[in-house]
Amino acid sequence: MSIDVETGNGTETLEADALLVAIGRRTVVDGLNLEATAVQRDERGEIQVDEYYRTGEPGVYAAGDVIGGYWLAHAAGHEGITAVEHMAGADPEPLDQDRIPRVTFCRPEVASFGLDRAQAEQQGYRVEESRVPFRAVGKALIDGAPEGFCKVVAEAGTGLVLGMHAIGPHVTELIAEGAYAKLVEGTAAEIGMSVHAHPTLAEIIGEASLATGGQAIHY
Repeated sequence: MSIDVETGNGTETLEADALLVAIGRRTVVDGLNLEATAVQRDERGEIQVDEYYRTGEPGVYAAGDVIGGYWLAHAAGHEGITAVEHMAGADPEPLDQDRIPRVTFCRPEVASFGLDRAQAEQQGYRVEESRVPFRAVGKALIDGAPEGFCKVVAEAGTGLVLGMHAIGPHVTELIAEGAYAKLVEGTAAEIGMSVHAHPTLAEIIGEASLATGGQAIHY
């Protein structure tokens, strides 16, 4: 089979033996007899919960794919932890969806968390944004994988990290540093001041963070 793709250089034809269509998931709650409970579902069939994953039925919690959201295993795991801690009488901090890494295991890899520029500005933030290519990082050149970039979105003035978006080698692992900064309300400058070993791919995170304030060293 083949598909025609419009690029900046015109039309390109891609040929393949098979096409994988991965267009999302749906909730599977058949057989749970939810109709006999106070559990509420929206028009997509997703179970409605509060910040502790409590449903409308006392004592019944829900987490993971059945409540929608990002449909990611690591997101579901943390939702479950929050739910269980609340069941046990603890007072867990609600999970902020903006700090959940979103990762795609392809080549090159894709990873992000938080807001992009348009979303941040829509929420009223003044934005500083950087975009640093992997070719600015020595390890990417050594590995023969200079394709891709890392983009950091920060609040102008404070430098508060609002989001990070990356395409390139091992970004599904590198994104964790930015996600931690989001958790502790860190700034792009603080990430940049952290010493990143050389030569490593992790330097892209530090370089892109410094670049939001115009302080990039290698780019």
